Amino acid sequence: MTSLASGLFTILNPHSGPGLWITFQLIAGFSRGLTAQQPLTAIQAVLPKTEYPVGNSFLMFAQILGGAIFLSIGQLIFNSHIGPALMEFAPEVDVEAVLSVGATDFRGVVAPESVAGVVMAYNKAITVVFVSHSSFDTNVIVLTCNSILVPELQPQAFCLLGGWASET
Repeated sequence: MTSLASGLFTILNPHSGPGLWITFQLIAGFSRGLTAQQPLTAIQAVLPKTEYPVGNSFLMFAQILGGAIFLSIGQLIFNSHIGPALMEFAPEVDVEAVLSVGATDFRGVVAPESVAGVVMAYNKAITVVFVSHSSFDTNVIVLTCNSILVPELQPQAFCLLGGWASET
């Protein structure tokens, strides 16, 4: 559902109404809330009871680190696409001036007739980020299904304190 929500975000444009983007945000929030809880259940199924605290701590670390890493990746993708998008949709604007003030204050540095082009450029750049996120989510689904359906790909669960799960 998370990849679906990310895919739905790609169809938004500056003229989309609030009913559309609120619905997409609800789908995204619901699906991300579900996926945040599933690893906790998996930890309880794999680790011995004495290792739950360590497993939960590691899970929280991994989730926070993953969020930080992919936020940086999303920012990198956005930054690499906003300049060319500005050149495409608003070639008359000073790209450096728009980028230096950011998305909330660009109206102060561009002519009123260029605002629509700058908004479309921001829309195109953020859409690329959503497409990238959706493709990443889809790849995770494929890899997870492969590891579940193909027995040779199923790794043994490593217990953080006590060795391999099959040994305990």
